[in-house]
Amino acid sequence: MQQIVISFQHLEAKKNLLGQIKCPGCGIRFKMSDRSVWTGYRHKSCGQRLLITNVENQAELIWCVVANISDHIPSGPADGMTSGTKHFTAGTKVYCYPPLWGDGYEHIKVIARHRGSKRYVEMIIAAKALINCRAKLVYSPYLLDHLSGCWDETPESREKAEGLASLLNKRNRFAPLNEP
Repeated sequence: MQQIVISFQHLEAKKNLLGQIKCPGCGIRFKMSDRSVWTGYRHKSCGQRLLITNVENQAELIWCVVANISDHIPSGPADGMTSGTKHFTAGTKVYCYPPLWGDGYEHIKVIARHRGSKRYVEMIIAAKALINCRAKLVYSPYLLDHLSGCWDETPESREKAEGLASLLNKRNRFAPLNEP
């Protein structure tokens, strides 16, 4: 029986010519592309944090606008209200891209877990469907892969995310609920 060592400090490991990494904590070999055993900074089998020394593009944390889907979204001229959207349930955490076109951030490209499949999907949704907007660091390797071209770890990116979150919160707080 192998003894598993869990440490809060990172251990150094190297990628071999086959693209495999041998975890110094438990001795198991894995590939960085295997998300079932590698989070981007931690080996899931033993929980050990690793620093891969011979790889340039390790997972970096990035700042992003994060929000939740509202449970009271205006839906039509007859004062109808819906809970969530067609693709996201109310309360779903969404990760927002920065403004990609010039509509004043009225429609936002987001990534979140879908209502039906629970897989991550990218959708364009109305900004009025978002509540509790805030700037947060993103850790998920999947989200890092998709958002890293738009957001980064710099203080400027944090300020931009905080500014956009503040704008969305102010706009949605004072928006009339019965307006389509």
